Amino acid sequence: MTKIAILSDIHGNIDALNVVLDDAKLQGVQRLFICGDITGYYYDTAAVWDKISSWDTVMCHGNHETILSQWMNGSPDQKENIKNKYGSSYRIAIETMKQDAIDKLLSLPHPVAIQADDVKFLLSHGSPWDEDAYLYPDMKEQDRKKLENYSDKHDVVVMGHTHYPFAYSNKNFLILNPGSVGQPRSGKEAGASNARAHWALYDTENRKHSLMTSIYDPSRVFAQADLYDPHLPYLKAVLTRQEAA
Repeated sequence: MTKIAILSDIHGNIDALNVVLDDAKLQGVQRLFICGDITGYYYDTAAVWDKISSWDTVMCHGNHETILSQWMNGSPDQKENIKNKYGSSYRIAIETMKQDAIDKLLSLPHPVAIQADDVKFLLSHGSPWDEDAYLYPDMKEQDRKKLENYSDKHDVVVMGHTHYPFAYSNKNFLILNPGSVGQPRSGKEAGASNARAHWALYDTENRKHSLMTSIYDPSRVFAQADLYDPHLPYLKAVLTRQEAA
């Protein structure tokens, strides 16, 4: 049987990822399932890619992979608009990643069906039908029922994108959002000195899941944001849920 760490929305934050993977090792995790947005916002996509590629990892495409592609193929004005909204992470990703890694990242499928032991998973970003859909814990009943329709072929449907962790069970069917490793947006810890990284643990032996939180020091990420994107105070403020000036 297999223990799986389910991650999403790492967003180039290697400091958060390193702590999550350290905690995952302590839990006896053997595989990683990642629901997109490996890049975007923060600055170490190359290191993130190398780290997750060293594990037994299954990944799907996210909307920030789409934005990375748009940045690569965009005009100077389009690139400037992306930088003004999201920061410099896309430029740095392209400058620091190897070409084969870029090609693999941008060609990730969406959604991804994968079986671990006797458990059938469907990995998606926003939703199985739209990588850019936003399904929060209080999603509309019609969206929840639409997700439950996938129970005919899957035991677990996993989503990311919102950065809000939640789990919903109906009999033997599970809808799971692990939250964001790199930029959680749930809760508020004004003035906190440490940051949180959210993920989920799934054990195929007993089909049990746990929503997990790992704590890390965001000071290096703060320094990078000050260096590359001082025009976006949000990039720092969101990590400890402080108000941006």
